[in-house]
Amino acid sequence: METGQELTYGFVRPSPATKAMLRVVGGMLVLGSCAVALLWIVDTVSSERASAGELFLLVSCVVLAIVFLVQDRGKIILLTSTELVVERGSSRQRYPWGDVRRVCLETWEERAALSRLFGRIFYGADASIPYVKIVLRRAVRFPLWGPGPGTRVRGVFVPGINTLRLYLEEPERFVRDARQYMEAQQG
Repeated sequence: METGQELTYGFVRPSPATKAMLRVVGGMLVLGSCAVALLWIVDTVSSERASAGELFLLVSCVVLAIVFLVQDRGKIILLTSTELVVERGSSRQRYPWGDVRRVCLETWEERAALSRLFGRIFYGADASIPYVKIVLRRAVRFPLWGPGPGTRVRGVFVPGINTLRLYLEEPERFVRDARQYMEAQQG
């Protein structure tokens, strides 16, 4: 592989993160519906208000589900000689190789106890699927307008967001190629 060429990788669809969020949205719908039904049964709210509450919960959960499914479309990642580019729909995130500290493979099962518990609860069987973990030297900034998030854009600095977790179709090959690009950039 020449480090001068541009490499493209696809995301796993639907990603385990999207499936986990859809499970959370479904759980919110079930719990909210049970709460509204319970309030109606104990005669705290009228049947009209209970119906309005159910409708609001249903519409909210459908909108959230659509948002998560739309976010999962059109995602690719590019490796170039100068930067790592993550394209998600119309958003393009750019991370120069100088801002990338480490690229490795990880699963939720390999993490600390609390994270492992979180992975089992939200990801279920998908907790054993490896993802690419990219640790950045600089925090991600979110622009108020213009291009997508990145480490070198003008925008809102959010402390603590310096790690990307990406579910790719060929994670081992991506990690190998990304490390070669990083080494070539460092000299």
